[in-house]
Amino acid sequence: MYEIMEAKIHPKLPMQPPHPARSPSLVVIGSAMGLGKEVVAMAKRKKYSVQEGDVLFQDNKRHVDLTSIQSIKNFCDQCPFKTIDVLVCVAGVCDATGVPVKDSIHPRMLWVNYLGHVVVIEEFKRIGILINKIVVVSSGSYARGSSKLFYPKTWGVTEAIQNYSQSKFLLTTYFARLQSFGQRIILINPGPMNSTIGDRHVPLLLWPIFGLMKEILFPVPLHAAKAVIYCVDTKKNIDYFHIRKEGLLSATVRDPTIQRWVLKETQKALGDLYDLSK
Repeated sequence: MYEIMEAKIHPKLPMQPPHPARSPSLVVIGSAMGLGKEVVAMAKRKKYSVQEGDVLFQDNKRHVDLTSIQSIKNFCDQCPFKTIDVLVCVAGVCDATGVPVKDSIHPRMLWVNYLGHVVVIEEFKRIGILINKIVVVSSGSYARGSSKLFYPKTWGVTEAIQNYSQSKFLLTTYFARLQSFGQRIILINPGPMNSTIGDRHVPLLLWPIFGLMKEILFPVPLHAAKAVIYCVDTKKNIDYFHIRKEGLLSATVRDPTIQRWVLKETQKALGDLYDLSK
């Protein structure tokens, strides 16, 4: 409830001017709508060269299906940049029940919120594209995840939010591990937003007044996009960025034992496609 009450207060962040020397390269995974769409529009106004990773619509130049390794391979192979200045991982979905994925025992919400992003990183690594910085849009709900179960195959409506939180827990722990090895990564928690994530699945089933709550209490994605662009622009080393209150990553996701568990289970989920220990 605290996050709901504070969600209407958006930060007034300094917006750095466009880079005059060159157009920095930016890849946005999840650019079709909501937060990702606003990030792309703002980055283009700031003269970034942007490759969009559109997870919703079929477009040969933009489309990337995070539930399909072949689609991710095709998207990464078409990347026009030899070096990516900033990769933004923003795609997410909230499913009321487990939506199956072809040739996988794991459901869509795990792939779109977590496994697909890991594959994107590994595919860019495979073809030799250097990523200088990664901005990962997580969620404060990651704190409700645990290492008791990697991810269920199916669930009921009342368990949807818990499993969304678990996907964000895995995402946050995985990238916190990369941080600990010196990779430039900013994890950002935008908090609740007036977006369409989960609209067709969870909110109206769980909270009949959710739509009204969004309209009255939640800020629009543009406000969070300003914070994402700030993280894209900044030269500061920021581990975790909560745009509405001060916060640090929980000790759980920084725990090397938990990180190794997440890595082991992720490796198991992806099979022998990649060696994630490298």
